[in-house]
Amino acid sequence: QGTLLAPAGAFIIGLLFFSCTIFAFSGAGLIRKTPLLKSALATISLLCLVRGGVGIAQLLLAHNLDKWELVATIYCRCA
Repeated sequence: QGTLLAPAGAFIIGLLFFSCTIFAFSGAGLIRKTPLLKSALATISLLCLVRGGVGIAQLLLAHNLDKWELVATIYCRCA
């Protein structure tokens, strides 16, 4: 039988995505202002920029990529 690690991890990631959604809606004015709105949006933006920078670095530093790996990497970074 499996462990609860995968479901617990998926639940935690779901909570993180949900909190990002709440802060985005609050920043857009669709719902009332949440506490720590500016700090949360700045942190989320920074994490997204770092993730994008890591993806670009991986593309530039990768050696011997075939077409499938290149297309998959670009697609995953754009999603």
